[in-house]
Amino acid sequence: MFLQGIPMAGRPARALTGIIAVLLAVLVWPLSARAQDDDEEVDLFNLSERIGSVAIPVEAPLIKAAEVRDIIKAFSLDEDHGDLVRSLHEGYVTVFTAAATERRDRMKALMQQMQEGGDFVTFGLEMQEVEKNWMKQRAGIGNDFFENVKATLTPDQLAKWPAFERDRRRRTQLHIGAFFAGEGVDVVRLVADLQLEGPQQAAVAPLLESYAVELDGLLRQRLRAAEEVRNIDYTDPGAMGNPFESFERILNVRRQIRDVNRKHAQVIASSIPGPASEQLTRAFREHSHPRIYAPTEADAFFKTLLAIEDLTPGQRGGVEGVAAAYRDRVAAVNHQIMQSMNEHEDSIEKSLKNQDMMVMAMVGAMSAYADEGQQAEQAPFDSKDLLMGEELVARQDDLYKQKRGVVVSAIEQAWAVLTPTQQARLTLPEVPELSDSQKALRQVRRIMRQSMQYAEESVLEAQQEMGETRPRRP
Repeated sequence: MFLQGIPMAGRPARALTGIIAVLLAVLVWPLSARAQDDDEEVDLFNLSERIGSVAIPVEAPLIKAAEVRDIIKAFSLDEDHGDLVRSLHEGYVTVFTAAATERRDRMKALMQQMQEGGDFVTFGLEMQEVEKNWMKQRAGIGNDFFENVKATLTPDQLAKWPAFERDRRRRTQLHIGAFFAGEGVDVVRLVADLQLEGPQQAAVAPLLESYAVELDGLLRQRLRAAEEVRNIDYTDPGAMGNPFESFERILNVRRQIRDVNRKHAQVIASSIPGPASEQLTRAFREHSHPRIYAPTEADAFFKTLLAIEDLTPGQRGGVEGVAAAYRDRVAAVNHQIMQSMNEHEDSIEKSLKNQDMMVMAMVGAMSAYADEGQQAEQAPFDSKDLLMGEELVARQDDLYKQKRGVVVSAIEQAWAVLTPTQQARLTLPEVPELSDSQKALRQVRRIMRQSMQYAEESVLEAQQEMGETRPRRP
């Protein structure tokens, strides 16, 4: 991993403060600032030209109108009661938007200070403080909304609230910051997607309930552990204590969530006879690696072709044959990519077990500052992708080139099945050399390399001040 080799002799508090500040600044840096040409070099510490152009949007409210509809349905609210809850939600949106605007303005002010020659470590620490306070404020605004809703419910309705809250926590929190493969998979959702018949559904109901209860306990632990990390005061070495203990706690609970998901998915799959069992196993694997198994341009193209009204039986068979061969070939490449990612995760685990402080600090910070607002939609890449060494990066690049070749070849073969008249009505899909996620990942990797260089300089400076003129490598 490219983090190896950073000197941590004595792990002086000032050096650790600088490292964490750099990491946090990168982690909360708006993705819009990273969406640059892939070949463009970024000087992270000369921000005067870039920082003024970064657009920071006002974050949208986290509790959507769809959740209001869920409340109305879950508690069988009548029309007047539903209108009352809707009005409470409108008030929530107003308060949230005002607070989000204040947060945006504070971030812009920090960037302006940095543009005018501010210190990067100070910038990172102040950004961390803004984000920590915002996450607390945002959660409090949401909690106030739900407490106001609960105040309108009858005792019988309130008795159902814990189960509703548990399910909502799983739906809205499980995927956030998922680090380990399988950690962010919602087994309840996967089973619902199977659309089981009555007897099978009845058979798995107690298994799902057991899963939901066990998972919720871990989710609440993860939320507490993340808050503990965010509350570390990196500006006060005396109050900071040993942050690595806090990092380790949040990583341990993430492992437990992954293991609970795997265990219950296997138990439920084994209890379902027939094709549904295989479907659940496959779905769990694919949801554990969503970027690897995401639909490609070829998948969409096959659907388009098979919907053509004047497609002859022979042409349909030709397209279906190309699609079948494509699925086999792309599955083989996907399996290789998945294996390489599993090996990468194993290497990270070894580093964590060996108390690699840089890896633990980075992974712990990522885990604690996973942002519900920014991750409401799928992030463009996994955070563990940032920990890849050059050898694995090259291997991954090669595998994705192979995958692109499979996709392009399948599209061309399917296109050849069509007549010129049919082709004239369609557009041949373009498959980019690099996906948007790959471009974003390359850009952030550059930023992280520069961050590590800066961190090393901070450590060396601290060591020199402490009389350690010769850095010691771990």
